[in-house]
Amino acid sequence: MEGTVIPPTSVHQFTAKQQNETQQSESVLPAALLTKTKQKIQFGLLSITKELDREQSLKLILFAFQRILANEKRAIQGGVGVAQQKLLVRLVTRLDHDSCAEFDDLLMNFIVQEQKSRTELALLWIAELYAQFQGGDVREHLICSIDYCTKPGPPPQFYAYEKEDAKPQWDDAAIRVTLNLFLSILPLDHSLIHILAAVYAKSSNDIKRIILRTIDSAIKSMGATSEHLLEMIE
Repeated sequence: MEGTVIPPTSVHQFTAKQQNETQQSESVLPAALLTKTKQKIQFGLLSITKELDREQSLKLILFAFQRILANEKRAIQGGVGVAQQKLLVRLVTRLDHDSCAEFDDLLMNFIVQEQKSRTELALLWIAELYAQFQGGDVREHLICSIDYCTKPGPPPQFYAYEKEDAKPQWDDAAIRVTLNLFLSILPLDHSLIHILAAVYAKSSNDIKRIILRTIDSAIKSMGATSEHLLEMIE
C-alpha cells in the first residue's frame, strides 16, 4: 500500500536471527567432524597374549606330537613321509622335557601297531639313538684326552710298553698325538674351541707353542663366521 512505513528491525531480533543461522549451519556439518578424533592404539602381540604355565605347555607339546602321529597317511600322500618320520624321531630323542618317557611310549606303541609298514621308522629311531650314544662317547674322550695337556705328564697309554721305572715326559711327538684327534673333530664341533682355550690357559709353554703351530688348519676349517670362534675371541 502506498504511504505504508515499515518499522525498523530491533537490534536484539537481528542478533537472535544470526544465532539461529549459526546453529543451523553447525547442524549441517557431519558428526564425524564435530566429534574428537580418538587416539590410535598400537597393536602389540604381547599385550593380548599371556604366558602358559608348565603344565599347559607340556599338554600343548603332547597334543602336537599326537597330531603328527595321526597324520601319517596325509604325509605319505603329500610325499613328505620321510620328513614326518625324521620329525617324530627328533622330537623323541632331542627334545628335553618332562614328557620324554611319554613320547617314547607313544612312538613305540605307534610302531608296534603296524610293524611291517613302520619298520623304517623303527630303524631310523635306533640309528638316531646309536648316533647320539656314539657322539657322546667321542666328545667325552676328546675332553679327557685334551685335559692331559694340563697335567705334568702325558697319558699313560702312550708309554704302555716302556719300562716301569721310566717316567713319561712331554715332548713334541706326545703333544701332537694328544692334540691330533681333538683338532680333527674341532671343525665339526665348533663348541670344542672353548675347551681348547681353557686348556691353553692352564698348559705349559711348550704345549702352548705346539697348540699355536697345529691349530691353524682347524681354525681355517671353522671359518671366520663361526659363532663359537667369535664368542671365544670376544
